[in-house]
Amino acid sequence: MNPLQQLTHELFMFFHQYPLPTIFVLITIEEAGVPLPVPGDTLLVLAGAQRDHNWLFAILIILIASAAVFIGSSALFFLMQRGGRRTLLKYGKFLHFNEKRLDQVERWFVRRGPAAIILGRLIPGLRIPTTIVAGLSGMSYREYALSASVAALIWSSLYYFLGVAVGKSYSLVIAQVTNFLDTIPRAVLVGALIIILAAGIGGFLHIRQRLRNRAARRAASS
Repeated sequence: MNPLQQLTHELFMFFHQYPLPTIFVLITIEEAGVPLPVPGDTLLVLAGAQRDHNWLFAILIILIASAAVFIGSSALFFLMQRGGRRTLLKYGKFLHFNEKRLDQVERWFVRRGPAAIILGRLIPGLRIPTTIVAGLSGMSYREYALSASVAALIWSSLYYFLGVAVGKSYSLVIAQVTNFLDTIPRAVLVGALIIILAAGIGGFLHIRQRLRNRAARRAASS
């Protein structure tokens, strides 16, 4: 077991023993911009999927997760507001993020205001970038805090109750899928898997070729 796997295992063990403090600490760290091997949304889904939960536990989880999101993202917001632009412009080329792109995103945030924060904070993969751009855009903390708190509550509730739904329906779904697969001839299943695999490979090659053609056109026009 490599160090990353060991760390992940230890975090999950600690989560099962102390779910509330684990969720608070890890989500706060993650929202501050530090990548973790165990995402916060995964922890919330696991918390919701536990069979012995009650409404008090649900309320505590959602409130603690929302507070962690708010505290961590606020720390990242202040960090970006106080010199983050220079760092982003210095290393943004590795992320294909230059000053022109930054200006475009900032204008989009200024036009849409709180709606951009709430929407961006709810889209997987955009939570951290949304906070970064908000901090760089000159938006006041008061405006950010109000939008971020609403988004934090929605996000925490959404993933927790997704876990509740998964926990209640997991056994039923597995049973139904197993019964359905038993009625299908093995040759049909193998053929379907081959078709899906071929379609996936073909789609990947097509997208890669389109990206290469677009990069070639940009290089030719510059």
